[in-house]
Amino acid sequence: MTGYQIALFVRPDVVTPEIRQAWQREGCELIVRSDYPPLEEVANQRYAGALLDIKLQASYLFDLSELLTLRAIPHVFVVTDEAQQSHYALNGGPDSIRMILDELLYQDDEGHRH
Repeated sequence: MTGYQIALFVRPDVVTPEIRQAWQREGCELIVRSDYPPLEEVANQRYAGALLDIKLQASYLFDLSELLTLRAIPHVFVVTDEAQQSHYALNGGPDSIRMILDELLYQDDEGHRH
């Protein structure tokens, strides 16, 4: 896999160089947005997929998810290292990253989000 640009909507100071490198090894460039960008700005972007930190502010997370669904941008809710038991851990190893990518790349458009 090469060349995927994945938007990552996450709280500040969550993404480490190690996380970026792990995703790069799997062929993904993380476009990190830790500044709660305005939804109008997000609507004008095009990504292969998006990762949403489940600990973002709830109202923003809901509105962002709705917008991504309307724009047909596949997205997955992810956790950070605080909850390593999740299958969708941002800081997971190659297997975790591939699992997240599979969810993004093969996600149906019936509104089911993981």
